[in-house]
Amino acid sequence: MRLFVLLACCLPAIAGGCAADGMLNNLSDEPLPLDEVRSPYPTAIQVSIPGRPESLGGGFSGDGTLASGQASELASAKPAATTPELDRSREAPPAQASESANQPPAATSGSKSGDENMPPGNGPPTTTKPASPPATDSQQPASPPPASAQPITLSPEERLSAIAQQRDVLIAMLQEDIQLRIASANASSDEQLPRLEQQLRLLYAAADRPDAATRAIDSLQPAQREAYKHLMSGLNAWLADHPSSRGSIQAAQLLHSLHEASTELAAISKLELRNLAFCERVESFGWFTPFARNEFQPKQQVILYVEVDHFSAIERGPHSFETELQGHYQIFDSRGQIVAERQLPLDREVCRNRRRDYFLAYPIYLPEAIEPGRYRLELTVEDLKAGEQYQGRKLGVASVEFVVRS
Repeated sequence: MRLFVLLACCLPAIAGGCAADGMLNNLSDEPLPLDEVRSPYPTAIQVSIPGRPESLGGGFSGDGTLASGQASELASAKPAATTPELDRSREAPPAQASESANQPPAATSGSKSGDENMPPGNGPPTTTKPASPPATDSQQPASPPPASAQPITLSPEERLSAIAQQRDVLIAMLQEDIQLRIASANASSDEQLPRLEQQLRLLYAAADRPDAATRAIDSLQPAQREAYKHLMSGLNAWLADHPSSRGSIQAAQLLHSLHEASTELAAISKLELRNLAFCERVESFGWFTPFARNEFQPKQQVILYVEVDHFSAIERGPHSFETELQGHYQIFDSRGQIVAERQLPLDREVCRNRRRDYFLAYPIYLPEAIEPGRYRLELTVEDLKAGEQYQGRKLGVASVEFVVRS
């Protein structure tokens, strides 16, 4: 009898499940109208068992029927417990099973599984279409640039005006930085200060401000200060934009400034010796007769000729410039040993103008006890008028090789 009761209770649920399966098998893409949808579930369940007054599970009354309160609850509410759910473990028909077996697995871990793509409730599963690839530049027509992106063509006058404005900005920035450096406590040891001031003078020259360009730079040494002043004067003449600055007048102004700058720099430059030679006769600067071959005998007399440049000249008066050079030489054998040396006479001259073609000519005798062989004579000249402007001894060195025959 209990079995009969259980079958009676489960029979409506089994019938509803079969009806749900039939509906699932007949699903199509077209949705059904609401008036054609019929629920397969009963609104109430009444079971009467004659001869059995006891109730099952407390839901039946003493005569085998559901209690009135429970029957009304079942009639008004959906029986969620008996709602048939889609059994996804049920085997698909043969055609669908083979078709699903041929489908490749999901390629990315971020894609949703089939269960997650199923809509909630008992509706049909939805198919997710792959996202179309973004259109490339070749697929999209190039849109014309906005009007503001078009290049603006300026006239030559407008371009020059823009350049001048930027130059003035740079001048103002350099002036401000230089003033801050000068006002600092370590201005005397600031290595960048002279460089920045020289750059500022160049900008003054480019801006056609000659007076500011030739202004003295206190952070430079006296000789460097005067030399740079002459350079800026020549540069102003070179950049001047008026008819009188063309041609020979411009060239003469530039050369004068370069000569003055060269004179100032010579005082702080290393002494330079050129064209050292053994000569038979010396007439003047650049006019001498050297020996055909530097092969000599012991005790033979020769004239040692050399040209000197970058020497100092001290101005003693309006038309008086004094120079003073001291030379000496050493003779080395092939092993680098000194075999002879001698102090040469002091060469002191006073001229009305600064000399630019200075030369020395020393008559000397080769040592009497010198052995045959190859030797090297090294001449050293010191500028005694270099003074405090040159740090240390201002020297120039040159050498010449010769052979002694027996």
